[in-house]
Amino acid sequence: MLIVALELRGGKKMAISPVWLPLGGVVSGFFGGLSGNQGAFRSAFLLGAGLGKDAFIATGVLLLSTQMTTLK
Repeated sequence: MLIVALELRGGKKMAISPVWLPLGGVVSGFFGGLSGNQGAFRSAFLLGAGLGKDAFIATGVLLLSTQMTTLK
């Protein structure tokens, strides 16, 4: 709902200061764990953080590879 409300603001980008990155990671991980939908929360936060295309993709690959190693 929050993302929809932000999108309806007229497409203005919201810049997130690097100081807030750890808190954003904790919050997105917590709510992603509750809902089982980590990708959407992580993507919304990382897009707001202004990551470039390569960094965005690398973050997803790193997280996926980390999750794959925990599978038994």
